[in-house]
Amino acid sequence: MREESIGKILYIASKGRERYYKTLEACSLEKGISKQELDVLVFLDQHSNNCACDVVNARGLSKAYVSKAIFKLQQDGFITVTRDTQDRRYQHITLNDKAKDIISYMKEKQKKMFSELTKDINEEDLEVFFKVVSQMISNLKIKESEKNV
Repeated sequence: MREESIGKILYIASKGRERYYKTLEACSLEKGISKQELDVLVFLDQHSNNCACDVVNARGLSKAYVSKAIFKLQQDGFITVTRDTQDRRYQHITLNDKAKDIISYMKEKQKKMFSELTKDINEEDLEVFFKVVSQMISNLKIKESEKNV
């Protein structure tokens, strides 16, 4: 039973990721920025105290991919990048007002996607699902940290 369930979880995760990136691609085309740039903007909106390494680590993206997106976003006025005063190797990234329209648009698309995905699932079941998924993520992080020791 568990092996079959794991397969279903992996299937749902891969289909959800695929759907997210299709939504991201459609929004990026409509708003005239690259998919990578939009992905970085969405991440920055959802997290505080951002630096490029946070985006790389959280999204599992290459440094080159993130660096290229950040450079272009800064050049186009969507973000501001400042050097860390304590450690000059780090740069902190702040969203500018210009990014708010695009982020708001993407959030609406995400909300619609999530609504379609969770159609006919009651709130209690969703809460249990989120609790279980959070525990699975925690378990994965523990395993990853054990490998790095």
